[in-house]
Amino acid sequence: MPGKNQGAPAENQQVVPERTLVESATRLHQCIVESRNAAGMFMALNSPAVAELIATAADLDFLATDLQHTAVSASESAAMLRAIQAVNPDATPMVRLP
Repeated sequence: MPGKNQGAPAENQQVVPERTLVESATRLHQCIVESRNAAGMFMALNSPAVAELIATAADLDFLATDLQHTAVSASESAAMLRAIQAVNPDATPMVRLP
């Protein structure tokens, strides 16, 4: 709101330092910022367990679920993306849409 002191935090608020893009980004974002190649994989299997296994075993910058060429539904893809993010938060989960 205008007129309020926006520069100073309230007494009960915690001050959180701002993070730069590279500090808060995934490895894919870092590859883009540093203009280097990223390693990743497109998955055509309909299995959150396999997605979790790949995200754990392989040191990839991104993992993508392919909805364009496979019979994976949007809800099944969401489960796979959650599994990837849960075990490897540094990898960027992506979806190729039909």
